[in-house]
Amino acid sequence: TMQQMADGMHVSYDKLFGFSVPRDSLFQMLLMFNADRFIDWEKQKADFQNEDFYQLLEVSKKFPKDTKNDDYDPDQENWYYQDKSLLYPLYLAAADSYQYARYGAFREPIAIVGYPSADGKGASSISEQISLAMSATTTSKDACWDFLSSLLKDDFQKQSGYTLPVLRSELDKGLEKAMKPNKEDQDAKGGDVMYSNGGSHGVDTTGMKPLTQEDVDQIKGLIESVHQKEGIDPAVMDILLTETSAYFAGQKSAQDVAKVIQSKVQTYMEENS
Repeated sequence: TMQQMADGMHVSYDKLFGFSVPRDSLFQMLLMFNADRFIDWEKQKADFQNEDFYQLLEVSKKFPKDTKNDDYDPDQENWYYQDKSLLYPLYLAAADSYQYARYGAFREPIAIVGYPSADGKGASSISEQISLAMSATTTSKDACWDFLSSLLKDDFQKQSGYTLPVLRSELDKGLEKAMKPNKEDQDAKGGDVMYSNGGSHGVDTTGMKPLTQEDVDQIKGLIESVHQKEGIDPAVMDILLTETSAYFAGQKSAQDVAKVIQSKVQTYMEENS
């Protein structure tokens, strides 16, 4: 939960995510993953005057205002398995995204918990690359549907690139492939390892092992559990960043800042719904 994160972790906040996260970036991430808690566009209602938002502010304030280039630690790529960092921002775009975290960073079984949330269940979301829809008033519905449906066919889904396919059958094929060793990249001892095409956050993933069935089940469980899209209205974010600066500077209380935000965001929603 937000409160657990605010109460303190056994690692320093500047190393919590494996790399230094500036305050504004952390604040924006927490907002994007918890936007539904504070903003309900369907009901045209904003709700920022509550303990959940106050805790979000409290958590964000604990992080460094800025990061410096000389903050880099040459041992940074080892922080996760050395228990100096706890939270790994996992952007699951392909099987190797999970492999980077499981076998490159932590090198032990991991728990996918999502970003801190008010209900303690963890906040995860879908980051869509492109959204397509058909106009309800179009006179070319058949042509539109022919195009949209073509994007769901096997031939197109096989070319999804570094994104998750929409078709479950293609996802299964990709995960099955990731469970098999790459015979062209076995280590010197003849052991089965996966080919490493790079790392994430500086983590060296050379010598990754293939996914296990347990890994695959965890990945599928995450995908099927996510029901919200990542993001927040840019104008609302501008209001939040502008008004919270006084709180982070110690000039206003969380309650005073939330009151102003509540008024401005509510007005914006009513004028733009």
